[in-house]
Amino acid sequence: MPRVHIIGQGAIGLLYGYFLKSVADVTFCLKQPNSAKQYQYQLDKTVELCDFKNQANNDIEPIEFVIIPTKAFAVLDAFMQIKPRLTKNAVIILSHNGMGSIEQIAPLLIAQQQLFFLTTTQAAYKASPLHVIHTGSGASNLGPINHAAKQTQHRVAEFLKPALQNLNLVADIDQLLWHKLLINVAINPLSAAYEVQNGQLTAPKFATEVFNLVYEVYLVAQSQGVRLELAKALHLAYQVMRSTAANYSSMNRDITLGKPTEISAICGYVVEMAKLQHIDTPNNLAMLHAILALEKAKKSAPFDTPLH
Repeated sequence: MPRVHIIGQGAIGLLYGYFLKSVADVTFCLKQPNSAKQYQYQLDKTVELCDFKNQANNDIEPIEFVIIPTKAFAVLDAFMQIKPRLTKNAVIILSHNGMGSIEQIAPLLIAQQQLFFLTTTQAAYKASPLHVIHTGSGASNLGPINHAAKQTQHRVAEFLKPALQNLNLVADIDQLLWHKLLINVAINPLSAAYEVQNGQLTAPKFATEVFNLVYEVYLVAQSQGVRLELAKALHLAYQVMRSTAANYSSMNRDITLGKPTEISAICGYVVEMAKLQHIDTPNNLAMLHAILALEKAKKSAPFDTPLH
């Protein structure tokens, strides 16, 4: 079996590990490897034990295929730790909320190394450090970033398709990423600011804020040459709210657990791109400041709460 390395042991990373074990030898790369041999994957009331092969990020074993499903703010650091291990034809797949990591990672690769981005609407949370609970199924989208990836995209997609549910290969990566960002903006900060589940955001009292945030993303995307249909984009955001209705967003959980959030890669990215085009984005700016203020408050909450 080909070997796939996954960086970290977050909920989505463990989920990918479970899916990929049918087609690959999966190894988790950690800052500090541990002696655990297994982790638990749970769907509904069924629990399955999975092998948990792990090694240090700075191990000497070459990496040919790696998925980096860390938080957006941790991507660059994670990549730099494993960069010396990458083979000259390595496949690197980024997978996180928000945007901004591509601009950081792409210039660091050599010409033959292939960079992809993987988005997913799969949902999961960790009941404990090595117990992942799968709370929602959905489509995943894979898009090639650089020239090398475009040359191998069909081979990489065919390798992943048997493992990842409803995987689509998407040619227009910019549109894919802006659609994902739009969903992130509509759900994550509001669910964190108001301490609600995703489904509660469909209530009429949130409609104006949802629209204003999404409309600003739409304007900035247009300025970048990315054509989004506003009505379709709003429909998609509400569709995700409903399909993950009982879940709490990852930003919601990060705030309640006193952890750093991905707000700078979500609303913060929108604000920064808007500045370059002289576009006002007061709603995203206000939400950026609100979440940063909540981060400093360092709230605490029970660990066993669903993530999206």
